[in-house]
Amino acid sequence: MEVKLLACTKPIGSDGSFDLNESLNFSAKMAGICYVQDNFEKILNEPEENTKKRLNRVLYSGHHSVFDHVKLTFEFSKIPKILAMILNNEKDYSTSEKSARFTKFENLPGNEGILYDKWVNKLIPIIQEKYPMLYNEKAKDPILKIRKLAQENARYFVSIFTPTTDMGYTVSLRQLNYIIYMIEDYINNCSNCSNCSFNEKLIPYLKEFILLLEDYRVDGLIPKGKCRRLSLFGEEEYRDIKDIYSYVYQTSFKATYSCMAQNHRHRSESCFLYILDKFEFYVPEIIEDNESLKEEWLNDANSISSIYPQGTLIKVVQTGNLDTLLLKARERVCGQAQLEIMRHQVNIINNFIKNSEYGYILEEKTNNQTAKCMYKGSTCSSPCPFGSKQFERKI
Repeated sequence: MEVKLLACTKPIGSDGSFDLNESLNFSAKMAGICYVQDNFEKILNEPEENTKKRLNRVLYSGHHSVFDHVKLTFEFSKIPKILAMILNNEKDYSTSEKSARFTKFENLPGNEGILYDKWVNKLIPIIQEKYPMLYNEKAKDPILKIRKLAQENARYFVSIFTPTTDMGYTVSLRQLNYIIYMIEDYINNCSNCSNCSFNEKLIPYLKEFILLLEDYRVDGLIPKGKCRRLSLFGEEEYRDIKDIYSYVYQTSFKATYSCMAQNHRHRSESCFLYILDKFEFYVPEIIEDNESLKEEWLNDANSISSIYPQGTLIKVVQTGNLDTLLLKARERVCGQAQLEIMRHQVNIINNFIKNSEYGYILEEKTNNQTAKCMYKGSTCSSPCPFGSKQFERKI
């Protein structure tokens, strides 16, 4: 695993290199805006001892929002998918992540690599036969779209713990320190969790990650009294949470880790997960009616169940409101989206329309459940071959 700082917020006049003390002083000066009688220019030129006093005051009082003014952009290389998911479930960030849908995995270890390559090759002719319109004989690579869909489904066999993810990640100095704190809290308390096998695999990566970020740790910049914890993992007392549909809603459903990674990237809503007591695995719809292929797929999945492949089903709890649900639908109810996330999004919309007193509003705005490209007021800059018939696709 590697961590590299690519960019950071710098006060005007600095030499361009990262300096933690300089960033802390900049945050303290930003805090002075709340009380200044004149303008920010006066704060910039204040005596250094005034800045240091204010820094100590805000740092140890718990008023940490001023440290959000300093942004850090990292390159995280060769981190496991589950660590990327942990980071991406916290709200204050921007991320650019290498796509497992559109790029091919190379040099995967052991059986997961064998199964990944096997199913890429098996799915290509199946997809091409079912959807010949995806074949483009005039293109340099006629089966490019078909191969990407095959890769998207074969990646269900890749472990969430295999270091395959590269990402650009921008976060504030405060949030980064809170994340370090929350990871340490998880490490110290995970012995109370029931998912021993899961945590045995996860903890070494968490320890390595925070060690690589040690240079950005600030004493005192911890969420004292705020009971912050990693939001990806649900509390046990909420495991049996019930569905609610009003203007706000909460619901739960089974989905894969891959789907969860698609789901929580839409940050207007919140979601967390639970590991199921019994291993279950997703079956692509395109092979679901072929009993022989389905059996082969599930047998392959069971052979690597101990490494937590991305196609493993988990329980996802999702919360939001009518407006955030519609925002999410305008991205996910789409032929370009992963099929699994599209299905879940449509199901949630259907349940909202059926069970909420405000369901008629959502029904009207979604134009009676058509694809997002058919919603009222919608436009699409990336038309897909499935169009408004996307609900009929199986890949």
